Formats: sequence, structure tokens, C-alpha cells
Amino acid sequence: MRKPGLYPEDIYVLPEHRGKGIGAALFTKCVCIAKELDCGRMEWSALHWNPAYKLYERFGAQALEDWIIYRMDERMISDTIF
Repeated sequence: MRKPGLYPEDIYVLPEHRGKGIGAALFTKCVCIAKELDCGRMEWSALHWNPAYKLYERFGAQALEDWIIYRMDERMISDTIF
């Protein structure tokens, strides 16, 4: 049986508010939503320099090394010729 997944994106805590548990609260809410929706997984992207990886690993998250993220910006999309 296939289950839905949750992909939280663009969660950002302003520097002056970091270290106050706000990021952990937001992440915890995402996990709760995934549980409520009976998701089979929750995935997100983070840049390699992002110190939030410590938070993610405290929750048991694992970095995937075998995936490459590709992106086309608006200009690339409009310049694409078929």
C-alpha cells in the first residue's frame, strides 16, 4: 500500500530568533502533521552548511547521499526550446 509523503519546504528561523526552540517546534509540528496524515515518509532538503542538521539528526533523520537535486529557474524554463 502506498502512503503519502510530507515535504516541508522553506522553513526558516530568523537569526535573532535561533536557539530559542522555534526551529524544533516547527519541525516537531511537521512530524505531527506527517503522523496525522499517516505519511510513509517525510523528506526535505537542506544545504550542506546548514547547522540545522544537528536538530534533524536528534530526531533520527538521516542524510541521503545517493540523491542529486536538480533545479531550473524561471529563465531556464522560459529559454527551453522543444
